[in-house]
Amino acid sequence: YVTVRVVDQSLNPIEGAQVWVYNITDGSVIMNKATGANGVAQATVNYTGDKQLQVNVRKSTPPATRYLPSTTYGVLTSAGFSTTVVLYPDLVASS
Repeated sequence: YVTVRVVDQSLNPIEGAQVWVYNITDGSVIMNKATGANGVAQATVNYTGDKQLQVNVRKSTPPATRYLPSTTYGVLTSAGFSTTVVLYPDLVASS
């Protein structure tokens, strides 16, 4: 599995955050989906070897709180990949 948990700075789950996970090695998309009520987006992958991943997360839909986008990196191994991304409020867009 590739699992991305998205939370705010108080560690509350963020529903509806868009999560894109790319395989940096070949440019393929591993996951492109929104988080559920629990702040988690998850996809099943066919493991064929370790993959370098780029994880992009954003949530900027009014009228809800808008957040600054976030990018992080990781490695998909035979054990899968799991990370937590903390989003911070975009004080300019939210005002």
